[in-house]
Amino acid sequence: MSSRPKILLSCYACEPNKGSEPEVGWRVAQGAVDYADVTVLTRSNNQETIDASKESTEGINFLYFDLPRVFRVLKKKGILGVGLYYVLWQIAARIWLRERIKKFDLVHHVTFNGFQFPGAWWGIDQPILLGPLGGGMVFPPDMLGSLGSGLSKERLRTAIVRSFKWNPFWMSYLRSADRVLGANVETAKLLESVRGGEVEMMLETGYEVSGERAKVHDEGGSCEVLWVGGLISRKCPVMAIEIAERVLKNDVDFEMTIIGDGPMMGELRALIREKKLESYIRLTGKIPKEEVERRMEKADVFLFTSMRDTSGNVLLEAMARELPLVVPKHQGAALICSDEHAVLIDVVNPEQFVEQAAAGIMKLAKDQGLRKRMGVEGKRRLETNFSWNRYHSRMKCIYEEILGR
Repeated sequence: MSSRPKILLSCYACEPNKGSEPEVGWRVAQGAVDYADVTVLTRSNNQETIDASKESTEGINFLYFDLPRVFRVLKKKGILGVGLYYVLWQIAARIWLRERIKKFDLVHHVTFNGFQFPGAWWGIDQPILLGPLGGGMVFPPDMLGSLGSGLSKERLRTAIVRSFKWNPFWMSYLRSADRVLGANVETAKLLESVRGGEVEMMLETGYEVSGERAKVHDEGGSCEVLWVGGLISRKCPVMAIEIAERVLKNDVDFEMTIIGDGPMMGELRALIREKKLESYIRLTGKIPKEEVERRMEKADVFLFTSMRDTSGNVLLEAMARELPLVVPKHQGAALICSDEHAVLIDVVNPEQFVEQAAAGIMKLAKDQGLRKRMGVEGKRRLETNFSWNRYHSRMKCIYEEILGR
Protein backbone atom coordinates (compact mmCIF):
# COMPACT_ATOMS: atom_id res chain seq x y z
CA MET A 1 0.00 0.00 0.00
CA SER A 2 1.27 3.47 -0.88
CA SER A 3 2.17 5.75 2.04
CA ARG A 4 1.50 8.83 -0.09
CA PRO A 5 -1.68 10.82 0.52
CA LYS A 6 -4.66 9.87 -1.62
CA ILE A 7 -6.17 13.00 -3.12
CA LEU A 8 -9.37 13.37 -5.12
CA LEU A 9 -9.28 16.33 -7.51
CA SER A 10 -12.68 17.59 -8.60
CA CYS A 11 -12.00 18.91 -12.11
CA TYR A 12 -15.17 19.38 -14.14
CA ALA A 13 -12.92 21.05 -16.72
CA CYS A 14 -9.75 19.04 -17.38
CA GLU A 15 -8.14 18.82 -20.82
CA PRO A 16 -4.57 19.33 -22.05
CA ASN A 17 -3.64 22.11 -24.47
CA LYS A 18 -7.03 23.81 -24.27
CA GLY A 19 -6.09 26.83 -22.19
CA SER A 20 -8.27 28.47 -19.54
CA GLU A 21 -9.95 26.22 -16.93
CA PRO A 22 -9.47 22.90 -18.79
CA GLU A 23 -5.72 23.57 -18.79
CA VAL A 24 -5.81 24.43 -15.07
CA GLY A 25 -7.50 21.13 -14.21
CA TRP A 26 -4.96 19.22 -16.29
CA ARG A 27 -1.91 21.00 -14.89
CA VAL A 28 -2.99 20.65 -11.26
CA ALA A 29 -3.38 16.90 -11.73
CA GLN A 30 0.00 16.53 -13.44
CA GLY A 31 1.77 18.40 -10.66
CA ALA A 32 0.06 16.66 -7.75
CA VAL A 33 1.03 13.19 -8.97
CA ASP A 34 4.64 13.88 -7.97
CA TYR A 35 3.77 13.73 -4.27
CA ALA A 36 0.33 12.09 -3.98
CA ASP A 37 -1.79 9.27 -5.35
CA VAL A 38 -4.11 11.31 -7.55
CA THR A 39 -7.61 10.53 -8.75
CA VAL A 40 -9.29 13.05 -11.03
CA LEU A 41 -13.06 13.29 -11.22
CA THR A 42 -14.00 14.87 -14.54
CA ARG A 43 -16.55 14.78 -17.33
CA SER A 44 -16.82 11.79 -19.65
CA ASN A 45 -16.76 14.34 -22.46
CA ASN A 46 -13.08 15.01 -21.67
CA GLN A 47 -11.90 11.41 -22.00
CA GLU A 48 -11.24 11.44 -25.74
CA THR A 49 -8.94 14.47 -25.50
CA ILE A 50 -7.11 13.06 -22.48
CA ASP A 51 -6.63 9.64 -24.08
CA ALA A 52 -5.33 11.22 -27.30
CA SER A 53 -2.87 13.48 -25.50
CA LYS A 54 0.85 12.91 -25.87
CA GLU A 55 1.36 14.31 -22.39
CA SER A 56 1.85 11.81 -19.59
CA THR A 57 -1.07 10.51 -17.55
CA GLU A 58 1.09 7.99 -15.73
CA GLY A 59 0.11 7.68 -12.09
CA ILE A 60 -3.19 9.55 -12.51
CA ASN A 61 -6.44 7.65 -12.14
CA PHE A 62 -9.36 9.25 -13.98
CA LEU A 63 -12.99 8.82 -12.99
CA TYR A 64 -15.23 9.87 -15.87
CA PHE A 65 -18.82 10.85 -15.14
CA ASP A 66 -21.60 12.65 -16.99
CA LEU A 67 -25.29 13.27 -16.62
CA PRO A 68 -27.71 11.30 -18.80
CA ARG A 69 -27.87 12.57 -22.37
CA VAL A 70 -31.27 14.18 -21.85
CA PHE A 71 -29.65 16.81 -19.59
CA ARG A 72 -27.02 17.84 -22.14
CA VAL A 73 -29.48 20.03 -23.99
CA LEU A 74 -28.93 22.49 -21.11
CA LYS A 75 -25.42 23.20 -22.38
CA LYS A 76 -26.94 24.67 -25.56
CA LYS A 77 -29.01 27.20 -23.61
CA GLY A 78 -26.32 29.80 -23.05
CA ILE A 79 -24.41 30.57 -19.88
CA LEU A 80 -27.38 29.95 -17.57
CA GLY A 81 -27.91 26.50 -19.10
CA VAL A 82 -24.22 25.65 -18.75
CA GLY A 83 -24.30 26.81 -15.14
CA LEU A 84 -27.34 24.67 -14.33
CA TYR A 85 -25.76 21.63 -15.99
CA TYR A 86 -22.58 22.20 -13.97
CA VAL A 87 -24.47 22.37 -10.65
CA LEU A 88 -26.46 19.22 -11.44
CA TRP A 89 -23.26 17.45 -12.51
CA GLN A 90 -21.53 18.29 -9.22
CA ILE A 91 -24.44 17.03 -7.14
CA ALA A 92 -24.88 13.84 -9.17
CA ALA A 93 -21.11 13.15 -9.15
CA ARG A 94 -21.06 13.45 -5.36
CA ILE A 95 -23.89 10.90 -5.09
CA TRP A 96 -22.14 8.62 -7.60
CA LEU A 97 -18.98 8.67 -5.44
CA ARG A 98 -20.67 8.33 -2.05
CA GLU A 99 -18.97 5.00 -1.24
CA ARG A 100 -15.65 5.43 -3.06
CA ILE A 101 -14.98 8.79 -1.46
CA LYS A 102 -14.11 7.05 1.82
CA LYS A 103 -10.74 5.89 0.48
CA PHE A 104 -9.39 9.41 -0.03
CA ASP A 105 -7.43 11.49 2.48
CA LEU A 106 -8.34 14.86 0.94
CA VAL A 107 -10.83 16.28 -1.56
CA HIS A 108 -9.67 19.31 -3.56
CA HIS A 109 -12.16 21.21 -5.73
CA VAL A 110 -10.28 22.74 -8.67
CA THR A 111 -12.63 23.54 -11.59
CA PHE A 112 -14.82 25.34 -12.26
CA ASN A 113 -13.17 27.80 -9.93
CA GLY A 114 -16.21 30.09 -9.55
CA PHE A 115 -16.96 30.82 -5.89
CA GLN A 116 -20.70 30.45 -6.50
CA PHE A 117 -20.68 26.62 -6.43
CA PRO A 118 -17.29 25.03 -5.67
CA GLY A 119 -18.43 21.41 -5.77
CA ALA A 120 -20.88 19.51 -3.60
CA TRP A 121 -18.59 18.07 -0.92
CA TRP A 122 -20.40 19.16 2.22
CA GLY A 123 -20.88 16.57 4.97
CA ILE A 124 -17.97 14.26 4.14
CA ASP A 125 -15.42 13.09 6.72
CA GLN A 126 -12.40 13.96 4.61
CA PRO A 127 -10.71 17.40 4.70
CA ILE A 128 -11.92 19.75 1.96
CA LEU A 129 -9.79 22.27 0.05
CA LEU A 130 -11.61 24.76 -2.17
CA GLY A 131 -9.82 26.73 -4.84
CA PRO A 132 -8.19 28.97 -5.58
CA LEU A 133 -11.67 30.38 -6.18
CA GLY A 134 -12.43 33.41 -8.34
CA GLY A 135 -15.45 35.26 -9.62
CA GLY A 136 -16.01 37.47 -6.57
CA MET A 137 -15.20 40.61 -8.58
CA VAL A 138 -17.84 42.96 -9.91
CA PHE A 139 -17.67 45.38 -12.82
CA PRO A 140 -16.40 48.73 -11.50
CA PRO A 141 -19.49 50.91 -10.99
CA ASP A 142 -17.88 54.02 -12.49
CA MET A 143 -17.02 52.05 -15.66
CA LEU A 144 -20.55 50.83 -16.36
CA GLY A 145 -20.95 53.47 -19.04
CA SER A 146 -18.53 51.50 -21.24
CA LEU A 147 -20.79 48.43 -21.35
CA GLY A 148 -23.48 49.43 -23.81
CA SER A 149 -25.95 46.58 -24.38
CA GLY A 150 -24.38 44.47 -21.61
CA LEU A 151 -25.30 46.94 -18.86
CA SER A 152 -28.44 45.25 -17.51
CA LYS A 153 -26.83 41.79 -17.36
CA GLU A 154 -23.78 43.14 -15.55
CA ARG A 155 -25.93 44.95 -12.98
CA LEU A 156 -27.87 41.75 -12.35
CA ARG A 157 -24.64 39.78 -11.89
CA THR A 158 -23.34 42.39 -9.43
CA ALA A 159 -26.51 42.09 -7.36
CA ILE A 160 -26.22 38.28 -7.35
CA VAL A 161 -22.56 38.33 -6.28
CA ARG A 162 -23.27 40.71 -3.42
CA SER A 163 -26.22 38.62 -2.24
CA PHE A 164 -24.13 35.48 -1.72
CA LYS A 165 -22.88 36.59 1.69
CA TRP A 166 -26.45 36.11 2.96
CA ASN A 167 -26.94 32.67 1.37
CA PRO A 168 -27.13 30.26 4.37
CA PHE A 169 -26.24 27.15 2.34
CA TRP A 170 -23.20 28.79 0.79
CA MET A 171 -22.10 30.21 4.14
CA SER A 172 -22.31 26.80 5.83
CA TYR A 173 -20.38 25.08 3.05
CA LEU A 174 -17.54 27.61 2.99
CA ARG A 175 -17.20 27.56 6.77
CA SER A 176 -17.05 23.76 6.84
CA ALA A 177 -14.16 23.60 4.35
CA ASP A 178 -10.74 23.07 5.92
CA ARG A 179 -9.07 25.61 3.63
CA VAL A 180 -10.40 28.11 1.09
CA LEU A 181 -8.11 29.97 -1.32
CA GLY A 182 -8.99 33.19 -3.15
CA ALA A 183 -7.59 33.91 -6.62
CA ASN A 184 -7.63 37.70 -6.23
CA VAL A 185 -8.16 40.38 -3.61
CA GLU A 186 -11.82 40.98 -4.41
CA THR A 187 -12.79 37.30 -4.16
CA ALA A 188 -10.67 36.75 -1.04
CA LYS A 189 -12.43 39.63 0.75
CA LEU A 190 -15.85 38.23 -0.18
CA LEU A 191 -14.84 34.79 1.13
CA GLU A 192 -13.41 36.32 4.31
CA SER A 193 -16.69 38.08 5.02
CA VAL A 194 -18.37 34.66 5.14
CA ARG A 195 -15.68 32.55 6.83
CA GLY A 196 -14.90 35.16 9.45
CA GLY A 197 -11.15 34.87 8.99
CA GLU A 198 -8.33 35.53 6.58
CA VAL A 199 -8.43 33.77 3.22
CA GLU A 200 -5.07 33.03 1.60
CA MET A 201 -4.58 34.45 -1.89
CA MET A 202 -3.15 32.33 -4.68
CA LEU A 203 -3.48 32.75 -8.43
CA GLU A 204 -5.66 29.96 -9.79
CA THR A 205 -3.46 29.35 -12.80
CA GLY A 206 0.15 29.26 -13.95
CA TYR A 207 2.28 29.07 -17.07
CA GLU A 208 5.01 26.74 -18.31
CA VAL A 209 7.72 28.97 -19.74
CA SER A 210 10.59 26.54 -20.37
CA GLY A 211 9.93 26.12 -24.10
CA GLU A 212 9.35 29.75 -25.05
CA ARG A 213 11.64 31.39 -27.59
CA ALA A 214 13.40 34.62 -26.73
CA LYS A 215 11.66 37.74 -27.99
CA VAL A 216 13.10 39.29 -31.15
CA HIS A 217 12.93 43.08 -30.79
CA ASP A 218 12.89 44.46 -34.33
CA GLU A 219 14.36 47.86 -34.98
CA GLY A 220 12.10 50.50 -36.51
CA GLY A 221 8.69 49.95 -38.07
CA SER A 222 5.28 50.71 -36.63
CA CYS A 223 4.35 49.73 -33.08
CA GLU A 224 2.16 46.60 -33.19
CA VAL A 225 -0.34 46.44 -30.31
CA LEU A 226 -2.12 43.16 -29.65
CA TRP A 227 -5.48 42.56 -27.93
CA VAL A 228 -6.67 38.97 -27.34
CA GLY A 229 -9.93 37.76 -25.78
CA GLY A 230 -13.60 37.01 -26.21
CA LEU A 231 -15.50 39.82 -27.90
CA ILE A 232 -17.90 40.27 -25.00
CA SER A 233 -18.96 43.38 -23.11
CA ARG A 234 -17.07 42.77 -19.83
CA LYS A 235 -13.75 42.65 -21.72
CA CYS A 236 -14.47 46.11 -23.20
CA PRO A 237 -13.09 45.68 -26.74
CA VAL A 238 -14.81 48.94 -27.72
CA MET A 239 -12.40 50.75 -25.39
CA ALA A 240 -9.49 49.15 -27.25
CA ILE A 241 -10.72 50.81 -30.45
CA GLU A 242 -11.17 54.14 -28.64
CA ILE A 243 -7.62 53.86 -27.28
CA ALA A 244 -6.30 53.18 -30.80
CA GLU A 245 -8.15 56.23 -32.12
CA ARG A 246 -6.63 58.39 -29.39
CA VAL A 247 -3.11 57.13 -30.17
CA LEU A 248 -3.50 57.76 -33.90
CA LYS A 249 -4.61 61.37 -33.30
CA ASN A 250 -1.13 61.97 -31.89
CA ASP A 251 0.72 60.98 -35.07
CA VAL A 252 2.13 57.72 -33.71
CA ASP A 253 3.19 55.00 -36.16
CA PHE A 254 0.85 52.37 -34.80
CA GLU A 255 -1.24 49.29 -35.69
CA MET A 256 -3.57 47.13 -33.61
CA THR A 257 -4.67 43.53 -34.01
CA ILE A 258 -7.74 42.30 -32.13
CA ILE A 259 -7.89 38.49 -31.88
CA GLY A 260 -11.05 36.75 -30.74
CA ASP A 261 -14.67 36.10 -31.54
CA GLY A 262 -17.96 36.72 -29.85
CA PRO A 263 -21.29 38.54 -29.99
CA MET A 264 -19.69 41.98 -30.35
CA MET A 265 -17.89 41.20 -33.63
CA GLY A 266 -20.47 43.03 -35.81
CA GLU A 267 -20.52 46.06 -33.51
CA LEU A 268 -16.73 46.33 -33.57
CA ARG A 269 -16.54 46.06 -37.36
CA ALA A 270 -19.14 48.83 -37.71
CA LEU A 271 -17.30 51.04 -35.21
CA ILE A 272 -13.98 50.62 -37.05
CA ARG A 273 -15.67 51.59 -40.34
CA GLU A 274 -17.41 54.55 -38.73
CA LYS A 275 -14.14 55.87 -37.33
CA LYS A 276 -12.28 55.10 -40.62
CA LEU A 277 -9.71 52.97 -38.85
CA GLU A 278 -9.69 50.01 -41.28
CA SER A 279 -6.05 50.68 -42.23
CA TYR A 280 -4.90 50.56 -38.60
CA ILE A 281 -7.02 47.96 -36.78
CA ARG A 282 -7.40 44.31 -37.84
CA LEU A 283 -10.08 41.95 -36.53
CA THR A 284 -8.92 38.35 -37.04
CA GLY A 285 -11.80 36.46 -35.46
CA LYS A 286 -10.93 33.20 -33.72
CA ILE A 287 -7.62 31.72 -34.89
CA PRO A 288 -5.62 28.61 -33.83
CA LYS A 289 -3.63 28.80 -30.60
CA GLU A 290 -0.36 28.39 -32.51
CA GLU A 291 -1.18 31.44 -34.65
CA VAL A 292 -2.00 33.50 -31.55
CA GLU A 293 1.40 32.58 -30.11
CA ARG A 294 3.13 33.52 -33.37
CA ARG A 295 1.45 36.93 -33.40
CA MET A 296 2.45 37.49 -29.77
CA GLU A 297 6.06 36.85 -30.69
CA LYS A 298 5.88 39.55 -33.39
CA ALA A 299 3.90 42.15 -31.41
CA ASP A 300 5.40 45.07 -29.46
CA VAL A 301 2.79 45.81 -26.77
CA PHE A 302 -0.11 43.87 -25.24
CA LEU A 303 -3.31 45.75 -24.32
CA PHE A 304 -5.75 44.31 -21.78
CA THR A 305 -9.01 46.19 -21.23
CA SER A 306 -11.12 43.64 -19.34
CA MET A 307 -13.01 45.21 -16.46
CA ARG A 308 -13.98 41.90 -14.84
CA ASP A 309 -11.59 38.95 -14.83
CA THR A 310 -10.45 36.59 -12.10
CA SER A 311 -6.90 36.68 -13.42
CA GLY A 312 -6.42 36.85 -17.17
CA ASN A 313 -4.46 33.81 -18.36
CA VAL A 314 -3.64 35.71 -21.55
CA LEU A 315 -1.49 38.10 -19.50
CA LEU A 316 0.78 35.20 -18.53
CA GLU A 317 1.03 34.17 -22.19
CA ALA A 318 2.04 37.72 -23.14
CA MET A 319 4.60 37.90 -20.33
CA ALA A 320 6.14 34.61 -21.49
CA ARG A 321 6.78 36.26 -24.86
CA GLU A 322 8.34 39.37 -23.31
CA LEU A 323 5.54 41.75 -24.20
CA PRO A 324 5.15 44.90 -22.09
CA LEU A 325 1.57 45.24 -20.90
CA VAL A 326 -0.99 48.02 -20.61
CA VAL A 327 -3.59 46.86 -18.07
CA PRO A 328 -6.17 48.06 -15.54
CA LYS A 329 -4.84 48.27 -11.99
CA HIS A 330 -7.41 46.00 -10.36
CA GLN A 331 -8.54 42.39 -9.88
CA GLY A 332 -6.31 39.64 -11.26
CA ALA A 333 -4.27 42.00 -13.44
CA ALA A 334 -3.13 43.93 -10.35
CA LEU A 335 -2.03 40.66 -8.70
CA ILE A 336 -0.11 39.48 -11.76
CA CYS A 337 1.48 42.74 -12.89
CA SER A 338 3.99 45.21 -11.50
CA ASP A 339 5.20 48.63 -12.64
CA GLU A 340 8.45 47.06 -13.84
CA HIS A 341 6.80 45.32 -16.79
CA ALA A 342 3.35 46.87 -17.14
CA VAL A 343 1.68 50.25 -17.47
CA LEU A 344 -0.95 49.96 -14.73
CA ILE A 345 -3.96 52.22 -15.30
CA ASP A 346 -6.13 53.34 -12.39
CA VAL A 347 -9.77 52.44 -12.97
CA VAL A 348 -11.66 55.72 -12.45
CA ASN A 349 -13.97 56.21 -15.46
CA PRO A 350 -13.98 55.26 -19.16
CA GLU A 351 -12.61 58.58 -20.44
CA GLN A 352 -9.73 58.59 -17.96
CA PHE A 353 -8.88 54.95 -18.72
CA VAL A 354 -8.81 55.54 -22.49
CA GLU A 355 -6.66 58.65 -22.10
CA GLN A 356 -4.10 57.05 -19.78
CA ALA A 357 -3.93 53.77 -21.71
CA ALA A 358 -3.31 55.70 -24.92
CA ALA A 359 -0.57 57.70 -23.18
CA GLY A 360 1.02 54.45 -22.01
CA ILE A 361 1.00 52.98 -25.50
CA MET A 362 2.46 56.16 -26.98
CA LYS A 363 5.29 56.11 -24.46
CA LEU A 364 6.11 52.48 -25.28
CA ALA A 365 5.77 53.07 -29.04
CA LYS A 366 8.42 55.76 -28.94
CA ASP A 367 10.93 53.85 -26.78
CA GLN A 368 12.06 50.48 -28.07
CA GLY A 369 14.61 50.15 -25.27
CA LEU A 370 11.88 50.58 -22.66
CA ARG A 371 9.75 47.94 -24.37
CA LYS A 372 12.66 45.51 -24.30
CA ARG A 373 13.47 46.14 -20.63
CA MET A 374 9.85 45.78 -19.56
CA GLY A 375 9.40 42.62 -21.61
CA VAL A 376 12.43 40.95 -20.06
CA GLU A 377 11.26 41.93 -16.57
CA GLY A 378 7.79 40.53 -17.26
CA LYS A 379 9.19 37.14 -18.20
CA ARG A 380 11.40 37.13 -15.12
CA ARG A 381 8.39 37.92 -12.91
CA LEU A 382 6.41 35.13 -14.57
CA GLU A 383 9.16 32.56 -13.98
CA THR A 384 9.63 33.66 -10.37
CA ASN A 385 6.00 33.95 -9.26
CA PHE A 386 3.58 32.29 -11.65
CA SER A 387 5.21 29.21 -13.17
CA TRP A 388 3.43 25.89 -12.77
CA ASN A 389 6.42 24.63 -10.76
CA ARG A 390 5.85 27.46 -8.31
CA TYR A 391 2.13 26.61 -8.17
CA HIS A 392 2.81 22.92 -7.46
CA SER A 393 5.35 23.65 -4.73
CA ARG A 394 2.93 25.92 -2.93
CA MET A 395 0.02 23.51 -3.34
CA LYS A 396 2.10 20.66 -1.94
CA CYS A 397 2.73 22.73 1.21
CA ILE A 398 -1.00 23.44 1.53
CA TYR A 399 -1.85 19.73 1.20
CA GLU A 400 0.73 18.88 3.87
CA GLU A 401 -0.58 21.55 6.23
CA ILE A 402 -4.16 20.29 5.88
CA LEU A 403 -3.15 16.66 6.39
CA GLY A 404 -0.79 17.46 9.23
CA ARG A 405 2.24 15.92 7.53
